Amino acid sequence: EPLSIIDLSKFWVGNISQKINQEFFFKNVSALQSELIDTTNSSIQLDFDVKDLPLIRAYFPNIPEFESNVSGNSNINFNNESILFNLAVFDSSFSYNSYVVDSLNFQMTGSFRKDDPISAFSSVQVLSTLSNFSSNLVEAGNTQVSLQLNDGRLYVQNSIQSIAGENDFYLDSNIHLSDSTINMIVDSLSMGNTVYQWQSIGNPALTYYSDERLEFQNFEFQNEQESLNFEGILSDQSTDSVNYNINNVDLARISDLLNGRINFSGVLNANFTTKSLTRIPSIQGNLGIDAFSIDERVIGDVDISSLFNSDFNRFDTRVTVSTDSAKYPDYFTRTERRGQNISFEGFVLSPDNREFSTSDSLFFFDLDFESIDLWVLPFIAPRVFTEMSGIASGGGSVWGNLEDFDFNVNYDIGTDDAIFFRPRFLDTY
Repeated sequence: EPLSIIDLSKFWVGNISQKINQEFFFKNVSALQSELIDTTNSSIQLDFDVKDLPLIRAYFPNIPEFESNVSGNSNINFNNESILFNLAVFDSSFSYNSYVVDSLNFQMTGSFRKDDPISAFSSVQVLSTLSNFSSNLVEAGNTQVSLQLNDGRLYVQNSIQSIAGENDFYLDSNIHLSDSTINMIVDSLSMGNTVYQWQSIGNPALTYYSDERLEFQNFEFQNEQESLNFEGILSDQSTDSVNYNINNVDLARISDLLNGRINFSGVLNANFTTKSLTRIPSIQGNLGIDAFSIDERVIGDVDISSLFNSDFNRFDTRVTVSTDSAKYPDYFTRTERRGQNISFEGFVLSPDNREFSTSDSLFFFDLDFESIDLWVLPFIAPRVFTEMSGIASGGGSVWGNLEDFDFNVNYDIGTDDAIFFRPRFLDTY
């Protein structure tokens, strides 16, 4: 008796899912329980068009809230030995929460064999385009993604003609699948515009291992005098680490790429090492921002240092914020303020047995506000203050864990002129 289309569909869904889990996620999946002997060819032709979402939600009330005008078609030819399929989807407008997609076109063709791995004989081609994508974070226009899988090698091309205005993005890479690794070589990567363009140097490589380690090799990107380099292994093992070097990065350019509620600027330099970032992060090194500004208001120079203290199994950390009158004379002339002279000094405990302490002393910092323009305080403690203005000095401390924190701060305020502040607990919604 010939096999039903439902039997064949269940078989191929299980077969392809098994191979993806084994070859892409390195999961040990048991063999399929049933073998299909019948070799009769079957085919399915699908045409679909979503016109009445309220009706669909009436039958499926648990589906997420979204808006869509999707339509498409698909042809599938298969038997118990092989499957060949194609899929075309078009959606003129799709929205989910803050995500909005306009004019999405998606086309996919593929073929698989029952007994052969994806990396050996399977073939997949994907082409997707959209005219516009927007979210709370970023806007992108005229996006195209092309994927081609042949003989165990996946070729990926991604281009975006406009990101947050006139910026573009381009990626050309190839990915090789093996029994224990997924290796990605970046042939070309660039992002920016005619004035500001980040480009990859050489051929950065990314390797994902079956034990869930991720290795960065020769990851270097440059734009004129700005550079970013990171190399090492990202994992939950304390013996693995990633080293980062950041030189002369203009933060205003990054701010322009993002649609955040706060604009920021400054010049970032840093060198630091991270460990165990996939579980409990630890960071050691130095980071500095010259001429840091928020919403076009000068804060000054920010310096952060973190050094592991083996005697106490913790990271001794110091943060300073200063507005040098010789370096920023216009700030003092325009505002008649004293600028920022702030330091936080304390520690963050190192994880023990891959877990942070649940005590209140996971971190502790002494706070020294020798001079602070209070408008900046809501950015430092947004969970405490919503708005402030004026000048103050004082000190105190803050301590806490992953869930909660406590603080004790004493200020001398209003000695030179009046201040205004609105604490978070006065907000009502």
